[in-house]
This record gives sequence, structure tokens and C-alpha cells, in this order.
Amino acid sequence: MPFQFSRRPNRAAEIAWREWSEAVAQATADDRPLFLCLTTTWCQWCHALDEGAFSDDIVISTLNRSFTPARVDVDERPDIALRYSLGGWPTVACLTPEGETIAGGTFLTGAELVDMLDNVQGAWISQRDEFAAEVTELRMATAALLHSLREQPAVRALTPEFLAFVTETALSAFDAEYGGFGRAAKFPRTDILETLLLMEDARARTVLERTLDALTAGEIHDRISGSFYRYAAERDWSAPHTERLLTDNAALAIVFAQASRRFARPDLAATAAGIVDFMNSALWIPTEGAFAHALAAGDGGDCGPTGGCPTYTDANATAIRALVWVETAFPESGHGTRAEEVAGRLWSRRSDRGLLARTPNGPDCYLNDQLAMLEAALQLNDTGLGEPGKTHNDLWLNRAEELWGAIDSYFTVSGKSVLLADVAAPVNVPPDSEPVYEARVGRLARTETPLPENTRAAACAALLARARRDEELAGRARLMLEQLAPSAANMGNYSIGLARAALIASGTANALP
Repeated sequence: MPFQFSRRPNRAAEIAWREWSEAVAQATADDRPLFLCLTTTWCQWCHALDEGAFSDDIVISTLNRSFTPARVDVDERPDIALRYSLGGWPTVACLTPEGETIAGGTFLTGAELVDMLDNVQGAWISQRDEFAAEVTELRMATAALLHSLREQPAVRALTPEFLAFVTETALSAFDAEYGGFGRAAKFPRTDILETLLLMEDARARTVLERTLDALTAGEIHDRISGSFYRYAAERDWSAPHTERLLTDNAALAIVFAQASRRFARPDLAATAAGIVDFMNSALWIPTEGAFAHALAAGDGGDCGPTGGCPTYTDANATAIRALVWVETAFPESGHGTRAEEVAGRLWSRRSDRGLLARTPNGPDCYLNDQLAMLEAALQLNDTGLGEPGKTHNDLWLNRAEELWGAIDSYFTVSGKSVLLADVAAPVNVPPDSEPVYEARVGRLARTETPLPENTRAAACAALLARARRDEELAGRARLMLEQLAPSAANMGNYSIGLARAALIASGTANALP
């Protein structure tokens, strides 16, 4: 995919950017540090970096002379994004050719970036022996840690007290004055909201409804299009950053539609329907039979389609669930038919090893794509939908079972760990996926078992086990959660997905997704 730069005037293309694999090989051959930029086509701060620091004469000349610059789209390479993000997009980092971080940050001005590059250049000359020793030590420590995690994974019982602690950690961040969570810039945090939907107590309802009402009334909600911006820079949901992502909007539509049914509030269903109308009008690509993943931020808050209009599997699978939920509120809307259409199109992306490609001709190796489709399949089965012109006959339940089998085969970490890695094992790799397995240096050589994805996987396994009356699979779901619990204890309110999955696995949730 060609490099994408800000649509406004900039000189970022004058930097000799390379794809990741090529950059690693070149940095090794030239004995230079890597300069990694993690960016997106839709992020306004990424555009500002192109127009600012990456258009600075000194930055351009320094990067081309003394570094090997690699530019990575985080939507195209979520594996690199997971391992090298330093807090958001953009991320810039100086690395050794072996892929270990020397220095980095998020958005930097030209002067700040020049200072960082100068410091790294000096260290590269004067501290080479130290760098080499640290790389060797880190590799040995990492290998030992991964072996321990696989062969002796820690577990923690999912006691009511522990789950209460996880839930309270999330709810303690609730902003009673303005709704939402935190006291600074705010994201909708649908992961917390969808957990609250499964809880019975009055406090959960208060937090949920207060937040949904605040979202609807705030500037983060574009009431003209019906969509929601990615986040608000201010506590009161004002000063929104005007990117609009398919995944975010679809997830919000799911929450609003579920809350409408739970609390008998038609206004919430109307908000969900407005989101889906936006998806259908602004993001639908008829030739692809799928949705574009984002509208980029632009001058004055105006947005236009992202270049190339990728149709990523994970975002479209979430869109399927949104369409289905809004169909339940508005049965004559026709959204269910579109959900079936998108589901059939995504299912056709399966590779010979039974995994879904990220894009029609992309790699099949990312866990998030598989889980999003698994969630969609279970949702389609729950609502009795099939595909246009086909009889239901447990079609999507059978497909969910088939997909889980492929996920288990290729993503489960070896040894006694039952957790899933974010990237599939390099076995029977189709040609379109081969580039992902190249240049697995530094952090890319380390297995990641991310908490959010694994809690979602455990929830799906529990739902599939219930549908199939499979006690062995139900036990697998519980063991996954017990192995996740020790790390979740230190994840703050980002551990809330564990509480949601535990509620589903126990069968005590108020309503199942």
C-alpha cells in the first residue's frame, strides 16, 4: 500500500521512508538506527506531524543521512502498533537495527524531534557496546519470561471479591458531573458501557444512562450526520477531535440499541439508528460490499474519505453486530439484510487455514479480525439470521464453531497456557500473510497475549459452549479468565473486559450480547 501523507501541504514525502521489512534489512546493512513512525490516515495529529516536524529541513536531512526511516500504518500492521505504541498516534521511536527502543514519544515539534535525533546519534556513536549488551540481555530475559508464561502460567480465582474489585476500579473513574470516565480528555469507553449493560444494580444503570445522555448531548456527537467523533479533548465532551471511525461508531450503536431495549427508552434506539444511517451513507462502499474503516479529520472539522478506503475485517464485523442490534429495534429497516450481506462477504475472505484475511487481499494472521467475526457469527446465530437466499439451519453457529477451531489451532500459546497470541503461528502461511512474518525482530519476536482480545475470546468460547452444551469448552473459557486475572489486576479500568467475560461465562449476566 503506498504511503499516505496529510492532504494539506507538507514535505513528509521527502523523507526516504521504507516499509518495515525493508527498513530493518537496510538498517542492519548500513549499521544505522531505525526511525519508526506509527501513523494513520485518519488522525489529525498524524497529519500535523507531517505538516510540522516532518516538513522541517533539519529533520528531513538528519533522517535521510543518519537513520533508516520506516513508516507504518497502524491499521495495516496492528502487530507493530501493539508493540511499539508509546501512548497513541502518532508514535515516533528510534530503534536499534535489532528492533529495541532507544528513545521515542508521540507528537513532537520539529525542535523536539531534532533534539531527540541528535541525542540518539550521539549515543549511537558513544554507547554501542552498551546497546549490544542490553540487546543480548533483553533477548535472554524475554526468552526466559516467555518460557515461564507458557509452562507455568499464573492463575487467580475469579472470586466475587476480585470481580468486584475489577468493576469498582472502572466505576471509580466515573465523572458524575459530566458523565463518562476520567477528568480530562474523554473517549466513549464502550468496553465499560457494555459491561454495565450486563449488571443488575442501580448504580450500573445510573452510570450507564448518565454517560449515554452526556454522549448524545455533547459536542462529540455530530447531530447532523448522526455519528460520533473519536474523542473529546475536554472533560465536558467539548472540543472533539473529528476523526470518525467505523469501529467506534458501530460499538456505540450496539450499546445504545441494547440500552434502549433494556431501559425501554426509544430515544436511545433513535441514536443507534442515526449512527447506522451514517455508516450506510458515509462509509458504505457498494463495490466492496463492506464499509470503509474511517473518515479522516480535516480542516475545521470537515471530514473526507480516507485514501484507498480499506475495508478491514474487524471493523466490518463490529458493523454487522450494530446492524443486527438496530434491526431488532426497527424490524422493517432492512439493516438485517445488509448485515447478512457483509457477513457473507467477510466469510469469503477465509484462507486455506480457515482464518479471515484482514482485507480482501491482505494477511489472515491477526487475532482481532478472527474474534470480531466470531462475535458477529454468534450474534447472527442468536438472532436467527443466515445469508440472503439461504436457510438458517444453524449456519452461523456452525461457522462460529469452525472459526473457533481455526483460532484455537493457530493462535493458542503453546505449553500450559491457554491464552491466544495476537498473531497466528507461522504454519501453513498463505502468500498474502508472509510479509507479516518477515523481520520479526525486537518486540515483534515476542509473543503478546493482549488482555482485551483474550477476554473477548473467553466470552465467545463461553457463548459457544452454552450453545453446543460443551462443558470442556466452558472449562477452557474459565481457565482463560483465571490465567488473565493476575495481569488484569494491574490494568486499572482497562481490565473491565474481564468482568464482562466472567459475567457471561457464569451465566449470571442480565442479558447476553
